[in-house]
Amino acid sequence: MLRWLKKYTDRMGKISGDKYVHVLTCQVIAFCLSRALYPFMGKPGVLVALPVTIAIGFYKEIDDDKFDYEDFVADIIGALWGSVYSLI
Repeated sequence: MLRWLKKYTDRMGKISGDKYVHVLTCQVIAFCLSRALYPFMGKPGVLVALPVTIAIGFYKEIDDDKFDYEDFVADIIGALWGSVYSLI
């Protein structure tokens, strides 16, 4: 019965802490930007906040010495999560 939980925790344990930071940071940026644009644009502000947040994550990765594709994917996941969360 708890075999699925063991599999889940094993998979989550393999993800480095840096990826969690990328997800959380982009989530906060997308959420705050969406909420800041809401009084001016309404729900379409999410459509502005999402690509802006992804661009911030992309330029951050370019600024690093080595572009890490997994970090960029974590940035995209965080941006999507924050944008959707701002609609709730």
